[in-house]
Amino acid sequence: MVGQWKGSGWMEQAGKRTDFSGAETIQSKLNGLALLVEGKFNTQVGGKDVTVHETLAVLSSDERSKTFRFRTYLASGITGDQEAKLIDGGWQWGFQFPGGTIRYTIKVNEKDQWFEIGEMSQDDATWRKFFEMTLQRVK
Repeated sequence: MVGQWKGSGWMEQAGKRTDFSGAETIQSKLNGLALLVEGKFNTQVGGKDVTVHETLAVLSSDERSKTFRFRTYLASGITGDQEAKLIDGGWQWGFQFPGGTIRYTIKVNEKDQWFEIGEMSQDDATWRKFFEMTLQRVK
């Protein structure tokens, strides 16, 4: 997934759907032991670009626990440290919140596109999508 990616998607917050476009840049660090992920996405409000999501994250291997960690830093000041799991064609991570679970799944499809969804569940059995994004590799 190392490279530059651009595309668009949508997210739903408080029952309101927002379309966005933007880019993710992934760099390999420490001889491939970590990936640095930077993303910035905007929407149009009154003919002007408004940032709706800006993030910096590090995906790395934790040799002691034999797991992968996904540490996230949002422009809003929210941070997270989640376990990431490798899945067929990509990776998945999530976290608990009051009232349920949120999970994100990223896969690179046969068209070399980054396809990501975000889902939430109150019972860990029934999932509702609140986020979807498709990015095309540009470098």
